[in-house]
Amino acid sequence: MSGKEQSFVDRLQRIDPRVIYGLLIVVLVAPLLRPLGFPIEITPVVQKFHATIETLKPGDVVFYAFEFGAGDYPEAEGAGIAVKRHLFAKGVRIVFATTNDQAVLVLQKSLQSAGIPSDRKYGVDWVFLGYIPGAETAIAALAADMHTAAKKDHYGTPVEQLPLMKEVRSVKDIELLIVEGGGTETPTQFVRQWYAPYKARYLQICISVVGPTLQPFVGAGQIIAMVVGASGGAQYELLIRRPGIAVAGMDAQAFGHVLVILFIVIGNVAYLASKRMRK
Repeated sequence: MSGKEQSFVDRLQRIDPRVIYGLLIVVLVAPLLRPLGFPIEITPVVQKFHATIETLKPGDVVFYAFEFGAGDYPEAEGAGIAVKRHLFAKGVRIVFATTNDQAVLVLQKSLQSAGIPSDRKYGVDWVFLGYIPGAETAIAALAADMHTAAKKDHYGTPVEQLPLMKEVRSVKDIELLIVEGGGTETPTQFVRQWYAPYKARYLQICISVVGPTLQPFVGAGQIIAMVVGASGGAQYELLIRRPGIAVAGMDAQAFGHVLVILFIVIGNVAYLASKRMRK
């Protein structure tokens, strides 16, 4: 090869890492600002999650246990926002609560991002019981008697003064249970304390690393369906026809993978070319 060709091959093997990182930033950020909407396959388990919520009628009561701390929440943020939007659009009434002391502020952020419709009135259409300490003991207590487990809501109002809670006392008054987050431990506690004794219908939102651990509960029918991670969130956004941060995130992930593969190919081609030159 000529000196010019050798110089080109050398430059390929010595690309400044700042160039690589700069391009990676561009291909990750651009789709977040302007999602392209690459085709995403809707899996049966996400379809089943969506179909379960579709069975709800206006006025039905959903107990929504929000168990995400700030560290795990971002991966499943799109999923949670999409599911809350779906519930509000169905006109169901929602009782929010958490047994995670970190989750209170995160839930408030999630509700703000989801956007509570202006015609949904607090105390009538939705309530937030706040943080209920006690882990599995609290979960069992909520199933048996919410008025005893949480005498006041998060804002200090006695629960018996909330119109919605006058109609809701225990799991027997709940049409559907949704648990968002909680790692592997909290979902198993809900299975033990809500499904096993009361056969509560149960849907789960979780991050990707937790999904395989909870899959046996889905296989056994104890959890009806799951939305797992950013991929599941993107699927759900498409099902409700409101693409959001999860769809944008999957676009960014796809572009990032393509760029990494491209640089791997370039590196190997340059290495083989330089090896051939030395012979």
